[in-house]
Amino acid sequence: MGLIKDKQVFGWTMYDWANSAFATTIMAGFFPIFFKSYWSAGADVNQSTALLGLANSIASLVVALIAPILGAIADQSSGKKKFLIFFAYFGVLMTGCLYMVKFGQWLLAVILYVLGTVGFSGANIFYDSLLPDVTNEKNIDYVSAKGFALGYLGGGLLFLINVLWVLQPGLFGFRTEETALVSEKLMKDARVIQVADGADFKIPGGKSFGKAIVTSKFSLPVLSLTPIESSMSNDIWIEIEFPTGLNTKLLDKSVSFGEYKKGEIELKSSDLKKIKICNLTRKITDAEEAEFTISNPIQFRGFVDGMLTGVEGLECHFGTTLVKSDFLHPAIEFLAIRISFLSVALWWAVFTIPLILYVKERRNKKIIEAKVNYVKLGFGQLRHTFRKIKHMKVVFLFLLAYWLYIDGVDTIIRMAVDYGMSIGFPSNALIVALLITQFVGFPAALFFGKLGEKWDVKKSIFIAIAVYLCVTAYGVMMTKIIEFYILAIVIGLVQGGIQALSRSYYSRLIPKDQAAEFYGFYNMLGKFAAIFGPVIMGTIGLLVRRAGYSANIASRAGIASVSILCIFGGILLYFVDEEKGKREIEYLKLKDGELVAE
Repeated sequence: MGLIKDKQVFGWTMYDWANSAFATTIMAGFFPIFFKSYWSAGADVNQSTALLGLANSIASLVVALIAPILGAIADQSSGKKKFLIFFAYFGVLMTGCLYMVKFGQWLLAVILYVLGTVGFSGANIFYDSLLPDVTNEKNIDYVSAKGFALGYLGGGLLFLINVLWVLQPGLFGFRTEETALVSEKLMKDARVIQVADGADFKIPGGKSFGKAIVTSKFSLPVLSLTPIESSMSNDIWIEIEFPTGLNTKLLDKSVSFGEYKKGEIELKSSDLKKIKICNLTRKITDAEEAEFTISNPIQFRGFVDGMLTGVEGLECHFGTTLVKSDFLHPAIEFLAIRISFLSVALWWAVFTIPLILYVKERRNKKIIEAKVNYVKLGFGQLRHTFRKIKHMKVVFLFLLAYWLYIDGVDTIIRMAVDYGMSIGFPSNALIVALLITQFVGFPAALFFGKLGEKWDVKKSIFIAIAVYLCVTAYGVMMTKIIEFYILAIVIGLVQGGIQALSRSYYSRLIPKDQAAEFYGFYNMLGKFAAIFGPVIMGTIGLLVRRAGYSANIASRAGIASVSILCIFGGILLYFVDEEKGKREIEYLKLKDGELVAE
Protein backbone atom coordinates (compact mmCIF):
# COMPACT_ATOMS: atom_id res chain seq x y z
CA MET A 1 0.00 0.00 0.00
CA GLY A 2 2.95 2.29 0.67
CA LEU A 3 3.94 2.16 -2.97
CA ILE A 4 0.47 3.20 -4.08
CA LYS A 5 0.60 6.26 -1.82
CA ASP A 6 4.06 7.27 -3.04
CA LYS A 7 3.51 10.19 -5.42
CA GLN A 8 6.94 9.78 -7.01
CA VAL A 9 6.25 6.14 -7.84
CA PHE A 10 2.76 7.05 -9.03
CA GLY A 11 4.08 9.80 -11.33
CA TRP A 12 6.85 7.60 -12.68
CA THR A 13 4.63 4.57 -13.40
CA MET A 14 1.94 6.75 -14.99
CA TYR A 15 4.37 7.65 -17.76
CA ASP A 16 4.36 3.97 -18.75
CA TRP A 17 0.55 4.25 -18.83
CA ALA A 18 0.96 7.30 -21.09
CA ASN A 19 3.54 6.21 -23.65
CA SER A 20 2.34 2.60 -23.99
CA ALA A 21 -0.49 3.95 -26.14
CA PHE A 22 2.14 4.66 -28.79
CA ALA A 23 3.77 1.24 -28.40
CA THR A 24 0.43 -0.56 -28.65
CA THR A 25 -1.84 1.37 -31.00
CA ILE A 26 0.88 2.76 -33.28
CA MET A 27 3.92 0.46 -33.30
CA ALA A 28 2.30 -2.93 -32.76
CA GLY A 29 -1.28 -2.34 -33.93
CA PHE A 30 -2.57 0.13 -36.48
CA PHE A 31 0.59 1.43 -38.13
CA PRO A 32 1.56 -1.97 -39.66
CA ILE A 33 -2.05 -2.56 -40.80
CA PHE A 34 -2.56 0.98 -42.12
CA PHE A 35 0.87 0.94 -43.75
CA LYS A 36 -0.01 -2.18 -45.77
CA SER A 37 -3.61 -1.33 -46.65
CA TYR A 38 -3.48 2.47 -47.05
CA TRP A 39 -0.06 4.12 -47.27
CA SER A 40 1.68 1.37 -49.31
CA ALA A 41 -1.44 -0.16 -50.88
CA GLY A 42 -0.69 -2.46 -53.80
CA ALA A 43 2.89 -3.30 -52.82
CA ASP A 44 4.11 -6.91 -52.53
CA VAL A 45 3.65 -8.25 -48.97
CA ASN A 46 7.36 -9.01 -48.54
CA GLN A 47 8.30 -5.60 -49.95
CA SER A 48 5.98 -3.78 -47.53
CA THR A 49 7.35 -5.89 -44.66
CA ALA A 50 10.87 -4.83 -45.63
CA LEU A 51 9.79 -1.16 -45.79
CA LEU A 52 8.23 -1.41 -42.33
CA GLY A 53 11.34 -3.12 -40.98
CA LEU A 54 13.49 -0.36 -42.51
CA ALA A 55 11.34 2.33 -40.83
CA ASN A 56 11.76 0.65 -37.43
CA SER A 57 15.49 0.28 -37.99
CA ILE A 58 16.08 3.91 -39.01
CA ALA A 59 14.23 5.14 -35.90
CA SER A 60 16.25 2.84 -33.68
CA LEU A 61 19.54 3.89 -35.30
CA VAL A 62 18.90 7.59 -34.66
CA VAL A 63 18.14 6.97 -30.98
CA ALA A 64 21.04 4.56 -30.58
CA LEU A 65 23.55 7.13 -31.85
CA ILE A 66 22.41 9.98 -29.59
CA ALA A 67 21.43 8.02 -26.45
CA PRO A 68 24.78 7.84 -24.57
CA ILE A 69 25.66 11.46 -25.37
CA LEU A 70 22.30 12.77 -24.19
CA GLY A 71 22.47 10.54 -21.13
CA ALA A 72 25.87 11.91 -20.15
CA ILE A 73 24.71 15.51 -20.63
CA ALA A 74 21.58 14.79 -18.57
CA ASP A 75 23.68 13.32 -15.74
CA GLN A 76 25.93 16.37 -15.62
CA SER A 77 23.09 18.90 -15.76
CA SER A 78 20.58 16.94 -13.65
CA GLY A 79 18.34 17.34 -16.68
CA LYS A 80 16.82 13.88 -17.10
CA LYS A 81 13.27 15.17 -16.63
CA LYS A 82 13.80 18.02 -19.08
CA PHE A 83 15.09 15.69 -21.76
CA LEU A 84 12.23 13.27 -21.13
CA ILE A 85 9.63 16.04 -21.48
CA PHE A 86 11.20 17.30 -24.72
CA PHE A 87 11.35 13.89 -26.38
CA ALA A 88 7.91 12.85 -25.13
CA TYR A 89 6.12 15.90 -26.55
CA PHE A 90 8.16 15.72 -29.75
CA GLY A 91 6.81 12.18 -30.13
CA VAL A 92 3.30 13.42 -29.33
CA LEU A 93 3.52 16.01 -32.14
CA MET A 94 4.79 13.51 -34.73
CA THR A 95 2.12 10.98 -33.76
CA GLY A 96 -0.64 13.56 -34.20
CA CYS A 97 0.74 14.44 -37.64
CA LEU A 98 0.14 10.85 -38.87
CA TYR A 99 -3.54 11.83 -39.05
CA MET A 100 -2.76 14.10 -42.00
CA VAL A 101 -0.84 11.60 -44.18
CA LYS A 102 -2.80 10.84 -47.36
CA PHE A 103 -3.46 7.60 -49.25
CA GLY A 104 -0.31 6.21 -50.91
CA GLN A 105 2.09 8.62 -49.14
CA TRP A 106 4.18 5.84 -47.62
CA LEU A 107 7.39 7.91 -47.56
CA LEU A 108 5.83 10.69 -45.44
CA ALA A 109 4.26 8.04 -43.21
CA VAL A 110 7.69 6.44 -42.68
CA ILE A 111 9.31 9.83 -41.89
CA LEU A 112 6.69 10.75 -39.27
CA TYR A 113 6.76 7.23 -37.82
CA VAL A 114 10.56 7.37 -37.53
CA LEU A 115 10.43 10.78 -35.82
CA GLY A 116 7.62 9.64 -33.51
CA THR A 117 9.61 6.55 -32.56
CA VAL A 118 12.66 8.75 -31.90
CA GLY A 119 10.53 10.77 -29.47
CA PHE A 120 9.15 7.62 -27.84
CA SER A 121 12.51 5.86 -27.54
CA GLY A 122 14.45 8.99 -26.60
CA ALA A 123 12.09 9.75 -23.73
CA ASN A 124 12.42 6.15 -22.52
CA ILE A 125 16.17 6.62 -21.99
CA PHE A 126 15.51 9.25 -19.34
CA TYR A 127 12.40 7.52 -18.01
CA ASP A 128 14.44 4.38 -17.29
CA SER A 129 17.27 6.41 -15.73
CA LEU A 130 14.81 8.02 -13.27
CA LEU A 131 13.96 4.60 -11.79
CA PRO A 132 16.74 4.70 -9.12
CA ASP A 133 15.54 8.22 -8.17
CA VAL A 134 12.01 7.14 -7.26
CA THR A 135 12.59 3.96 -5.24
CA ASN A 136 15.20 1.92 -3.34
CA GLU A 137 16.96 -1.30 -4.33
CA LYS A 138 14.59 -3.41 -2.21
CA ASN A 139 11.53 -2.33 -4.19
CA ILE A 140 13.12 -1.61 -7.56
CA ASP A 141 12.08 -4.89 -9.25
CA TYR A 142 8.44 -4.46 -8.26
CA VAL A 143 8.32 -0.74 -9.15
CA SER A 144 9.87 -1.47 -12.56
CA ALA A 145 7.32 -4.24 -13.14
CA LYS A 146 4.51 -2.00 -11.90
CA GLY A 147 5.43 0.52 -14.59
CA PHE A 148 5.19 -2.12 -17.30
CA ALA A 149 1.94 -3.48 -15.79
CA LEU A 150 0.31 -0.03 -15.88
CA GLY A 151 1.66 0.37 -19.40
CA TYR A 152 -0.12 -2.79 -20.49
CA LEU A 153 -3.33 -1.68 -18.79
CA GLY A 154 -3.26 1.92 -20.05
CA GLY A 155 -2.13 1.04 -23.56
CA GLY A 156 -4.67 -1.80 -23.63
CA LEU A 157 -7.59 0.40 -22.56
CA LEU A 158 -6.96 3.00 -25.26
CA PHE A 159 -6.29 0.27 -27.81
CA LEU A 160 -9.63 -1.35 -26.89
CA ILE A 161 -11.39 1.96 -27.57
CA ASN A 162 -9.49 2.33 -30.87
CA VAL A 163 -10.35 -1.23 -31.89
CA LEU A 164 -14.05 -0.64 -31.19
CA TRP A 165 -13.90 2.47 -33.39
CA VAL A 166 -12.45 0.40 -36.23
CA LEU A 167 -14.59 -2.73 -35.87
CA GLN A 168 -17.88 -0.91 -35.16
CA PRO A 169 -17.40 2.53 -36.75
CA GLY A 170 -21.12 3.16 -37.23
CA LEU A 171 -21.75 2.99 -33.46
CA PHE A 172 -19.40 5.95 -32.94
CA GLY A 173 -20.65 8.11 -35.79
CA PHE A 174 -17.93 7.28 -38.33
CA ARG A 175 -19.19 7.06 -41.90
CA THR A 176 -18.98 3.62 -43.52
CA GLU A 177 -19.60 2.08 -46.90
CA GLU A 178 -22.93 0.23 -47.31
CA THR A 179 -22.69 -3.54 -47.92
CA ALA A 180 -25.56 -5.89 -48.81
CA LEU A 181 -26.23 -9.34 -50.23
CA VAL A 182 -27.69 -9.49 -53.73
CA SER A 183 -30.95 -11.42 -53.67
CA GLU A 184 -30.96 -12.65 -57.30
CA LYS A 185 -28.61 -13.90 -60.00
CA LEU A 186 -26.93 -11.09 -61.90
CA MET A 187 -26.60 -11.13 -65.69
CA LYS A 188 -24.40 -9.05 -67.96
CA ASP A 189 -25.67 -5.52 -68.73
CA ALA A 190 -28.62 -5.82 -66.32
CA ARG A 191 -29.88 -2.35 -65.40
CA VAL A 192 -31.31 -3.17 -61.96
CA ILE A 193 -29.82 -4.89 -58.88
CA GLN A 194 -32.11 -6.00 -56.04
CA VAL A 195 -30.35 -5.94 -52.66
CA ALA A 196 -31.30 -7.36 -49.27
CA ASP A 197 -33.79 -5.49 -47.08
CA GLY A 198 -32.44 -2.71 -44.86
CA ALA A 199 -29.60 -1.61 -47.12
CA ASP A 200 -29.40 2.05 -48.11
CA PHE A 201 -27.48 2.91 -51.28
CA LYS A 202 -28.88 6.42 -51.62
CA ILE A 203 -26.57 8.52 -53.77
CA PRO A 204 -24.94 11.36 -51.77
CA GLY A 205 -26.18 14.87 -52.51
CA GLY A 206 -24.41 16.71 -55.30
CA LYS A 207 -23.57 13.54 -57.26
CA SER A 208 -25.40 12.45 -60.42
CA PHE A 209 -24.45 8.79 -60.10
CA GLY A 210 -23.22 6.33 -57.49
CA LYS A 211 -20.30 3.90 -57.55
CA ALA A 212 -20.19 0.38 -56.13
CA ILE A 213 -18.18 -2.84 -56.25
CA VAL A 214 -20.04 -6.08 -56.96
CA THR A 215 -18.10 -9.07 -55.61
CA SER A 216 -18.96 -12.72 -55.97
CA LYS A 217 -17.32 -15.88 -54.68
CA PHE A 218 -17.98 -19.16 -56.46
CA SER A 219 -16.52 -22.67 -56.39
CA LEU A 220 -15.74 -24.80 -59.46
CA PRO A 221 -14.76 -28.48 -59.73
CA VAL A 222 -11.05 -29.12 -60.29
CA LEU A 223 -10.90 -31.44 -63.31
CA SER A 224 -7.20 -32.17 -62.89
CA LEU A 225 -4.30 -30.98 -60.72
CA THR A 226 -0.61 -31.24 -61.66
CA PRO A 227 2.13 -30.17 -59.21
CA ILE A 228 5.14 -28.47 -60.82
CA GLU A 229 8.04 -30.60 -59.61
CA SER A 230 10.77 -28.01 -60.16
CA SER A 231 8.89 -25.35 -58.19
CA MET A 232 10.03 -24.37 -54.68
CA SER A 233 6.82 -22.42 -53.94
CA ASN A 234 4.29 -25.27 -54.28
CA ASP A 235 3.18 -24.14 -57.78
CA ILE A 236 0.54 -26.23 -59.57
CA TRP A 237 -1.43 -26.35 -62.81
CA ILE A 238 -5.17 -26.94 -62.50
CA GLU A 239 -7.77 -27.63 -65.15
CA ILE A 240 -11.02 -25.69 -64.71
CA GLU A 241 -14.11 -25.14 -66.83
CA PHE A 242 -15.36 -21.60 -66.22
CA PRO A 243 -19.12 -20.94 -66.55
CA THR A 244 -20.37 -19.39 -69.77
CA GLY A 245 -20.50 -15.61 -69.59
CA LEU A 246 -17.82 -15.14 -66.93
CA ASN A 247 -15.50 -12.20 -67.61
CA THR A 248 -12.16 -13.71 -66.56
CA LYS A 249 -10.51 -10.28 -66.68
CA LEU A 250 -12.33 -9.49 -63.41
CA LEU A 251 -10.87 -12.49 -61.58
CA ASP A 252 -8.93 -11.66 -58.41
CA LYS A 253 -5.48 -13.21 -58.18
CA SER A 254 -6.39 -15.08 -54.98
CA VAL A 255 -7.65 -18.69 -55.19
CA SER A 256 -8.69 -20.89 -52.25
CA PHE A 257 -8.69 -24.68 -52.03
CA GLY A 258 -10.07 -24.75 -48.48
CA GLU A 259 -9.19 -23.25 -45.11
CA TYR A 260 -5.60 -21.90 -45.05
CA LYS A 261 -4.95 -23.36 -48.53
CA LYS A 262 -4.59 -20.29 -50.69
CA GLY A 263 -2.61 -19.30 -53.75
CA GLU A 264 -2.42 -16.75 -56.56
CA ILE A 265 -3.23 -16.96 -60.26
CA GLU A 266 -0.03 -16.49 -62.24
CA LEU A 267 -0.88 -17.69 -65.78
CA LYS A 268 -3.97 -18.66 -67.79
CA SER A 269 -3.89 -20.78 -70.93
CA SER A 270 -5.25 -19.23 -74.13
CA ASP A 271 -8.39 -21.38 -73.97
CA LEU A 272 -8.82 -20.47 -70.23
CA LYS A 273 -9.06 -24.13 -69.26
CA LYS A 274 -5.71 -24.38 -67.50
CA ILE A 275 -4.45 -22.05 -64.78
CA LYS A 276 -1.07 -21.88 -63.07
CA ILE A 277 -1.38 -21.26 -59.30
CA CYS A 278 1.68 -19.96 -57.42
CA ASN A 279 2.58 -18.98 -53.82
CA LEU A 280 0.42 -21.67 -52.24
CA THR A 281 0.36 -21.48 -48.44
CA ARG A 282 0.45 -25.27 -48.29
CA LYS A 283 1.53 -28.00 -50.67
CA ILE A 284 -1.48 -29.38 -52.55
CA THR A 285 -1.49 -32.66 -54.47
CA ASP A 286 -5.24 -33.11 -54.80
CA ALA A 287 -8.31 -30.87 -54.65
CA GLU A 288 -11.99 -31.30 -55.46
CA GLU A 289 -12.91 -27.60 -55.75
CA ALA A 290 -11.30 -24.20 -56.11
CA GLU A 291 -12.94 -20.97 -54.95
CA PHE A 292 -12.56 -17.89 -57.13
CA THR A 293 -13.51 -14.24 -56.63
CA ILE A 294 -14.49 -11.60 -59.16
CA SER A 295 -14.70 -7.88 -58.41
CA ASN A 296 -16.82 -5.79 -60.74
CA PRO A 297 -16.86 -1.96 -60.44
CA ILE A 298 -20.22 -0.48 -61.52
CA GLN A 299 -22.09 2.81 -61.64
CA PHE A 300 -25.78 3.39 -60.95
CA ARG A 301 -28.18 6.31 -61.32
CA GLY A 302 -30.56 5.81 -58.42
CA PHE A 303 -31.76 3.69 -55.48
CA VAL A 304 -35.50 2.98 -55.26
CA ASP A 305 -37.38 0.36 -53.20
CA GLY A 306 -34.27 -1.67 -52.39
CA MET A 307 -33.02 -1.61 -55.98
CA LEU A 308 -30.00 -0.01 -57.64
CA THR A 309 -31.35 1.44 -60.91
CA GLY A 310 -29.69 2.66 -64.08
CA VAL A 311 -26.79 0.24 -63.52
CA GLU A 312 -23.89 0.43 -65.95
CA GLY A 313 -20.92 -1.94 -66.40
CA LEU A 314 -22.44 -5.04 -64.79
CA GLU A 315 -21.05 -8.47 -65.74
CA CYS A 316 -22.38 -12.00 -65.08
CA HIS A 317 -22.00 -13.14 -61.47
CA PHE A 318 -22.11 -16.56 -59.86
CA GLY A 319 -22.25 -17.95 -56.32
CA THR A 320 -22.56 -15.64 -53.30
CA THR A 321 -22.71 -12.03 -54.44
CA LEU A 322 -22.24 -8.84 -52.42
CA VAL A 323 -22.51 -5.21 -53.45
CA LYS A 324 -20.56 -2.55 -51.57
CA SER A 325 -20.91 1.17 -52.13
CA ASP A 326 -17.84 3.12 -53.23
CA PHE A 327 -18.83 6.63 -52.14
CA LEU A 328 -16.20 7.48 -49.55
CA HIS A 329 -12.76 8.90 -50.14
CA PRO A 330 -10.10 6.62 -48.56
CA ALA A 331 -9.35 9.34 -45.97
CA ILE A 332 -12.99 9.17 -44.80
CA GLU A 333 -13.29 5.40 -45.08
CA PHE A 334 -10.27 4.95 -42.80
CA LEU A 335 -11.13 7.88 -40.53
CA ALA A 336 -11.49 5.68 -37.42
CA ILE A 337 -7.84 4.61 -37.67
CA ARG A 338 -6.67 8.14 -38.44
CA ILE A 339 -8.56 9.50 -35.40
CA SER A 340 -6.89 6.76 -33.34
CA PHE A 341 -3.53 8.38 -34.10
CA LEU A 342 -4.82 11.66 -32.65
CA SER A 343 -6.18 9.86 -29.58
CA VAL A 344 -2.74 8.36 -28.91
CA ALA A 345 -1.15 11.81 -29.10
CA LEU A 346 -3.69 13.24 -26.65
CA TRP A 347 -3.43 10.27 -24.24
CA TRP A 348 0.38 10.44 -24.24
CA ALA A 349 0.38 14.20 -23.66
CA VAL A 350 -2.15 14.22 -20.80
CA PHE A 351 -0.83 11.26 -18.81
CA THR A 352 2.77 12.52 -18.93
CA ILE A 353 1.69 15.35 -16.60
CA PRO A 354 1.83 13.26 -13.33
CA LEU A 355 5.52 12.54 -13.96
CA ILE A 356 6.17 16.23 -14.57
CA LEU A 357 4.41 17.17 -11.31
CA TYR A 358 5.52 14.46 -8.89
CA VAL A 359 8.88 12.96 -9.89
CA LYS A 360 11.85 14.70 -8.24
CA GLU A 361 15.21 14.17 -9.86
CA ARG A 362 18.24 13.80 -7.61
CA ARG A 363 20.71 16.64 -8.07
CA ASN A 364 24.27 15.77 -9.05
CA LYS A 365 26.23 16.81 -5.95
CA LYS A 366 29.46 17.06 -7.93
CA ILE A 367 28.12 19.97 -9.95
CA ILE A 368 28.96 23.33 -8.43
CA GLU A 369 26.13 25.82 -8.69
CA ALA A 370 27.77 27.99 -11.30
CA LYS A 371 27.54 28.77 -14.96
CA VAL A 372 28.95 25.68 -16.71
CA ASN A 373 28.95 24.14 -20.16
CA TYR A 374 26.89 20.98 -19.61
CA VAL A 375 27.46 19.76 -23.14
CA LYS A 376 31.24 19.89 -22.58
CA LEU A 377 30.86 18.18 -19.20
CA GLY A 378 28.60 15.55 -20.78
CA PHE A 379 31.15 14.66 -23.47
CA GLY A 380 33.84 14.65 -20.77
CA GLN A 381 31.84 12.14 -18.73
CA LEU A 382 31.31 10.01 -21.83
CA ARG A 383 35.07 9.93 -22.54
CA HIS A 384 35.72 9.14 -18.90
CA THR A 385 33.28 6.24 -18.99
CA PHE A 386 34.89 4.78 -22.12
CA ARG A 387 38.28 4.95 -20.36
CA LYS A 388 37.09 2.95 -17.38
CA ILE A 389 34.73 0.62 -19.23
CA LYS A 390 37.48 -2.01 -19.45
CA HIS A 391 37.00 -2.53 -15.71
CA MET A 392 33.23 -3.09 -16.06
CA LYS A 393 33.22 -6.49 -17.69
CA VAL A 394 29.98 -7.58 -16.00
CA VAL A 395 28.06 -4.54 -17.26
CA PHE A 396 29.37 -5.06 -20.77
CA LEU A 397 28.57 -8.77 -20.74
CA PHE A 398 25.02 -8.07 -19.56
CA LEU A 399 24.55 -5.37 -22.21
CA LEU A 400 25.73 -7.77 -24.91
CA ALA A 401 23.33 -10.47 -23.68
CA TYR A 402 20.52 -7.93 -23.43
CA TRP A 403 21.33 -6.64 -26.92
CA LEU A 404 20.70 -10.10 -28.34
CA TYR A 405 17.66 -11.39 -26.47
CA ILE A 406 15.79 -8.07 -26.39
CA ASP A 407 16.27 -7.93 -30.16
CA GLY A 408 14.11 -11.03 -30.41
CA VAL A 409 11.51 -9.58 -28.05
CA ASP A 410 11.29 -6.20 -29.81
CA THR A 411 11.16 -7.76 -33.27
CA ILE A 412 8.23 -9.98 -32.28
CA ILE A 413 6.43 -6.99 -30.71
CA ARG A 414 6.89 -4.77 -33.77
CA MET A 415 6.47 -7.31 -36.54
CA ALA A 416 3.88 -9.82 -35.20
CA VAL A 417 0.86 -8.19 -36.86
CA ASP A 418 2.75 -7.73 -40.14
CA TYR A 419 3.77 -11.40 -40.03
CA GLY A 420 0.20 -12.52 -39.35
CA MET A 421 -1.09 -10.51 -42.32
CA SER A 422 1.69 -11.87 -44.56
CA ILE A 423 0.69 -15.49 -43.92
CA GLY A 424 -2.98 -14.75 -44.60
CA PHE A 425 -4.62 -14.03 -41.24
CA PRO A 426 -7.33 -11.31 -41.22
CA SER A 427 -6.23 -7.99 -39.71
CA ASN A 428 -9.25 -7.75 -37.37
CA ALA A 429 -8.35 -11.09 -35.77
CA LEU A 430 -4.75 -9.92 -35.29
CA ILE A 431 -5.96 -6.77 -33.53
CA VAL A 432 -7.97 -8.93 -31.13
CA ALA A 433 -4.82 -10.97 -30.44
CA LEU A 434 -2.95 -7.78 -29.53
CA LEU A 435 -5.71 -6.86 -27.09
CA ILE A 436 -5.37 -10.27 -25.47
CA THR A 437 -1.63 -9.70 -25.02
CA GLN A 438 -2.20 -6.32 -23.38
CA PHE A 439 -4.68 -7.48 -20.76
CA VAL A 440 -2.83 -10.71 -19.99
CA GLY A 441 0.36 -8.64 -19.69
CA PHE A 442 -0.99 -6.45 -16.86
CA PRO A 443 -1.19 -9.09 -14.08
CA ALA A 444 1.70 -11.10 -15.58
CA ALA A 445 4.13 -8.16 -15.33
CA LEU A 446 3.20 -7.66 -11.65
CA PHE A 447 3.71 -11.39 -11.06
CA PHE A 448 7.17 -11.31 -12.64
CA GLY A 449 8.05 -8.29 -10.49
CA LYS A 450 7.21 -10.25 -7.36
CA LEU A 451 8.97 -13.32 -8.77
CA GLY A 452 12.18 -11.34 -9.26
CA GLU A 453 11.81 -9.76 -5.80
CA LYS A 454 11.10 -13.01 -3.91
CA TRP A 455 13.01 -15.59 -6.00
CA ASP A 456 15.75 -14.67 -8.48
CA VAL A 457 15.79 -11.98 -11.17
CA LYS A 458 18.20 -13.70 -13.55
CA LYS A 459 16.38 -17.04 -13.42
CA SER A 460 13.10 -15.24 -14.09
CA ILE A 461 14.64 -13.66 -17.21
CA PHE A 462 15.79 -17.13 -18.34
CA ILE A 463 12.21 -18.41 -18.05
CA ALA A 464 10.99 -15.57 -20.28
CA ILE A 465 13.73 -16.22 -22.89
CA ALA A 466 12.81 -19.91 -23.00
CA VAL A 467 9.16 -19.04 -23.54
CA TYR A 468 10.08 -16.70 -26.42
CA LEU A 469 12.06 -19.50 -28.07
CA CYS A 470 9.01 -21.75 -27.89
CA VAL A 471 6.80 -18.96 -29.24
CA THR A 472 9.10 -18.40 -32.23
CA ALA A 473 9.30 -22.12 -33.05
CA TYR A 474 5.53 -22.55 -32.83
CA GLY A 475 4.91 -19.33 -34.75
CA VAL A 476 6.85 -20.66 -37.74
CA MET A 477 4.55 -23.68 -37.95
CA MET A 478 1.15 -22.15 -37.09
CA THR A 479 -1.59 -22.26 -39.72
CA LYS A 480 -4.76 -21.29 -37.82
CA ILE A 481 -5.84 -18.02 -36.24
CA ILE A 482 -6.67 -19.79 -32.96
CA GLU A 483 -2.95 -20.61 -32.71
CA PHE A 484 -2.15 -16.91 -33.05
CA TYR A 485 -4.50 -16.23 -30.12
CA ILE A 486 -2.76 -18.88 -28.02
CA LEU A 487 0.64 -17.36 -28.77
CA ALA A 488 -0.75 -13.91 -27.88
CA ILE A 489 -1.67 -15.22 -24.41
CA VAL A 490 1.75 -16.84 -23.93
CA ILE A 491 3.59 -13.68 -25.04
CA GLY A 492 1.45 -11.60 -22.68
CA LEU A 493 2.57 -13.81 -19.79
CA VAL A 494 6.29 -13.01 -20.24
CA GLN A 495 6.68 -9.86 -22.36
CA GLY A 496 6.36 -7.31 -19.57
CA GLY A 497 8.34 -9.51 -17.20
CA ILE A 498 11.45 -9.77 -19.36
CA GLN A 499 11.43 -6.01 -20.06
CA ALA A 500 10.83 -4.97 -16.43
CA LEU A 501 13.33 -7.35 -14.84
CA SER A 502 16.03 -6.54 -17.40
CA ARG A 503 15.63 -2.85 -16.55
CA SER A 504 15.78 -3.37 -12.78
CA TYR A 505 18.57 -5.98 -12.94
CA TYR A 506 20.73 -3.54 -14.90
CA SER A 507 20.23 -0.87 -12.22
CA ARG A 508 22.09 -3.16 -9.77
CA LEU A 509 25.17 -3.26 -11.99
CA ILE A 510 25.74 0.47 -12.63
CA PRO A 511 26.85 3.57 -10.64
CA LYS A 512 23.73 5.38 -9.41
CA ASP A 513 25.19 8.86 -10.03
CA GLN A 514 25.67 8.07 -13.73
CA ALA A 515 22.31 6.35 -14.28
CA ALA A 516 21.21 8.42 -17.29
CA GLU A 517 24.47 7.80 -19.16
CA PHE A 518 24.48 4.09 -18.39
CA TYR A 519 20.81 3.79 -19.30
CA GLY A 520 21.79 5.64 -22.46
CA PHE A 521 24.14 2.74 -23.25
CA TYR A 522 21.40 0.32 -22.21
CA ASN A 523 18.88 1.91 -24.57
CA MET A 524 21.52 2.35 -27.26
CA LEU A 525 22.14 -1.39 -27.40
CA GLY A 526 18.41 -2.02 -27.19
CA LYS A 527 17.87 0.26 -30.17
CA PHE A 528 20.80 -1.21 -32.12
CA ALA A 529 19.16 -4.57 -31.48
CA ALA A 530 15.89 -3.19 -32.83
CA ILE A 531 17.80 -2.11 -35.93
CA PHE A 532 18.99 -5.60 -36.78
CA GLY A 533 15.93 -7.65 -35.81
CA PRO A 534 13.37 -6.20 -38.25
CA VAL A 535 16.01 -5.85 -40.99
CA ILE A 536 17.09 -9.49 -40.54
CA MET A 537 13.46 -10.63 -40.62
CA GLY A 538 12.62 -8.54 -43.69
CA THR A 539 15.86 -9.38 -45.52
CA ILE A 540 15.59 -13.13 -44.91
CA GLY A 541 12.00 -12.97 -46.20
CA LEU A 542 13.06 -11.17 -49.39
CA LEU A 543 16.01 -13.52 -50.00
CA VAL A 544 13.86 -16.62 -49.57
CA ARG A 545 11.23 -15.06 -51.83
CA ARG A 546 13.77 -14.32 -54.55
CA ALA A 547 15.11 -17.87 -54.25
CA GLY A 548 11.76 -18.95 -55.67
CA TYR A 549 9.83 -19.89 -52.54
CA SER A 550 6.29 -18.68 -51.83
CA ALA A 551 5.55 -15.46 -49.91
CA ASN A 552 4.14 -17.61 -47.10
CA ILE A 553 7.33 -19.65 -46.72
CA ALA A 554 9.44 -16.47 -46.96
CA SER A 555 7.50 -14.85 -44.11
CA ARG A 556 7.92 -17.97 -41.95
CA ALA A 557 11.67 -18.05 -42.64
CA GLY A 558 11.88 -14.42 -41.57
CA ILE A 559 10.22 -15.01 -38.19
CA ALA A 560 12.38 -18.12 -37.61
CA SER A 561 15.53 -15.96 -37.76
CA VAL A 562 14.50 -14.32 -34.46
CA SER A 563 15.18 -17.48 -32.42
CA ILE A 564 18.97 -17.38 -32.86
CA LEU A 565 19.06 -14.01 -31.07
CA CYS A 566 17.29 -15.39 -27.99
CA ILE A 567 19.59 -18.44 -27.86
CA PHE A 568 22.85 -16.48 -27.88
CA GLY A 569 21.44 -13.82 -25.53
CA GLY A 570 20.52 -16.51 -23.00
CA ILE A 571 23.98 -18.11 -23.23
CA LEU A 572 25.75 -14.80 -22.47
CA LEU A 573 23.33 -13.95 -19.66
CA TYR A 574 24.31 -17.20 -17.93
CA PHE A 575 27.84 -15.80 -17.38
CA VAL A 576 26.70 -12.47 -15.85
CA ASP A 577 27.68 -12.31 -12.13
CA GLU A 578 25.77 -9.63 -10.18
CA GLU A 579 28.05 -9.73 -7.12
CA LYS A 580 31.14 -9.33 -9.28
CA GLY A 581 29.45 -6.36 -10.94
CA LYS A 582 28.88 -4.66 -7.57
CA ARG A 583 32.56 -5.21 -6.66
CA GLU A 584 33.58 -3.59 -9.94
CA ILE A 585 31.53 -0.50 -9.09
CA GLU A 586 33.21 -0.21 -5.67
CA TYR A 587 36.61 -0.64 -7.30
CA LEU A 588 35.84 2.12 -9.78
CA LYS A 589 34.75 4.47 -7.00
CA LEU A 590 38.17 4.01 -5.38
CA LYS A 591 40.00 4.49 -8.67
CA ASP A 592 37.76 7.27 -9.94
CA GLY A 593 39.95 10.07 -8.69
CA GLU A 594 43.06 8.58 -10.25
CA LEU A 595 41.33 8.10 -13.62
CA VAL A 596 40.00 11.66 -13.66
CA ALA A 597 43.44 13.03 -12.79
CA GLU A 598 45.09 11.26 -15.73
